[in-house]
Amino acid sequence: YMPQHGADVAVEALGKVGALMRMGRLGYDISTTFIQQLMSLGYDVRNLILLKPTAVWAKSTGGVLKTLLSKNMAHLDDFTVKNADIIKDFIQRGGLFETAEVTEAENLVKNFLAKAPSRFKLSEISGFVEKHAVHRSDAVFTTGRVESAVNMYKAGYRAAEMAGQLDEWAKTVNLMTGVLSTRGMGISAGQRSIESAFVLLSPRFTRANLAIMYHIVMNPSSYTAKQAGQSLASLILATTAAYTTIKTIQGEDVNLNPFDPDALKIEWLGEKYYLGGVLADVRRFLQVIDTMTYYTTGERLSLSGREDKTPRLDVLLSRQAQAKTSPVTGTGIDIIRMMNYPGATDWQG
Repeated sequence: YMPQHGADVAVEALGKVGALMRMGRLGYDISTTFIQQLMSLGYDVRNLILLKPTAVWAKSTGGVLKTLLSKNMAHLDDFTVKNADIIKDFIQRGGLFETAEVTEAENLVKNFLAKAPSRFKLSEISGFVEKHAVHRSDAVFTTGRVESAVNMYKAGYRAAEMAGQLDEWAKTVNLMTGVLSTRGMGISAGQRSIESAFVLLSPRFTRANLAIMYHIVMNPSSYTAKQAGQSLASLILATTAAYTTIKTIQGEDVNLNPFDPDALKIEWLGEKYYLGGVLADVRRFLQVIDTMTYYTTGERLSLSGREDKTPRLDVLLSRQAQAKTSPVTGTGIDIIRMMNYPGATDWQG
């Protein structure tokens, strides 16, 4: 134990602010199963292609729904008891069994609500909010990630055991379900707080995804690269197949050309939706090239097909930064944009 100085206390407080704002921004996103658990869907698709079907994503999504809709939110407790042996093995080999990153501010909110006075039934209201808004959010996110990890580890246990890679498989499951231990990496508490407050929207999730790409690019023959790479490729295949199927049913042309701004667009009930994935990332990258070229040479490449719609470079960069950085930094970018471009919102201050 080391005594905290003023700077340490301030950094820790900023980290808590970042965690609190992250929970407010992400903690109630019902599409969680298509974000942190998306690689488990790719894993299932891969196994289906290999005629060894698994249902990791479906089971964890079912667990999320049971937790969301149940009265006592005890599904994860029941799941833990039923799978105690495999969970123990998973943890002993380096697997992480922890509260969801996006709701790590739960205790902070609970402690605040617990101080509500009893006058005007404020304590009853705060108790209801704590249970159904705060704890339920944490239970849903934690259930989805934990159940996905345990079921994936269980599904791949036999193959990893035969390959002598159970320890690596446990750590691979961590990455494929969007977690890693920054404390275990040796990152100090101060740096973790700064990252939470100012740098990344979801630091551990971002690091996990970058770690997967590092394995695939730098060590493609490793067990982690093979499992994650095949799952990612299968996910891309499944996404493309789903888009193609929908467009075919609608009787419209399939557009997979990343040079076309209308690529991966689906229209339904008068609304336009753009499918995510690697092709969408390529399209966004082409837009960045267009913008950078225009503001350095004055020439329009129009790789993204936008021509006269090339955005200002500072606007483009602020959009990207706002989407990926911490809520504190994102809010600061919002304020600057509102001050510089008052027409962007209704606020004219």
